[in-house]
Order: sequence, then C-alpha cells, then structure tokens
Amino acid sequence: MWFENLPLNCPPNNAIRPSNFLCFRLVSQYPPTIEDYYSQRKIYPERKFHANECRARSLSVFNDKSECEIIKKLPPHREKHIVALRLVPECGVVKQTGKSKTHYSWWVQTDFSNHLVTEES
Repeated sequence: MWFENLPLNCPPNNAIRPSNFLCFRLVSQYPPTIEDYYSQRKIYPERKFHANECRARSLSVFNDKSECEIIKKLPPHREKHIVALRLVPECGVVKQTGKSKTHYSWWVQTDFSNHLVTEES
C-alpha cells in the first residue's frame, strides 16, 4: 500500500486523505523522476534525523509556494525546481507538521504517480 516501508503506527491516525490538495515541492529535475519522491530516510539510510522515524519516511510539501522559494535560496537547493502538485486520495495521506503552518508531511501511497498532477511552478 505504501511507496516505502513505514514503521508501525505510521502514518499517524490523524493524517488525512487529500482531495485536490494543491501543494509545492522542490525536485532535482523537471519533469520529476521517481527519485524526486524518495524520503530522506531512503536517500540517507544511516543519517540521524531530528524528526521521528515516521516523519523521516514522509515527503515535505508546502501549501504556500513562497516557502519553497525561500528554501531554494539555500546552497543545496539552488539548482532545484519548484513543482506544483495536486494530491488526491490515491496519492496517500498528509498532515500539517513542523513549526511552519504551511509545511505538510506526505506519506506516499504505491502507484501515486498514476494519480498525481504535476506542473512546473
């Protein structure tokens, strides 16, 4: 059911199925490849994260494009592209997480790409 292996009790019970949820994400190339949808845990399996393991296996998306524009100014992200995504229930679940009210964790469901609408933003 999930794109990556998730720990027990993940995603959280209060995560919601998005319905035409417009969000933004930084990707390495446009159009994005499947690797642009790997979690930080999958990319860096040995790294210690400040977030719990469930969040480490989610993807960061923002409901405000300006957040991505700010992050894109940082050296590791300068060459990245901002994409707009429309998430539907078949894409997985989301939950607002972190200090920023515009940040959401997205737990990706298998075959999400068959339902995802992506456009360069």
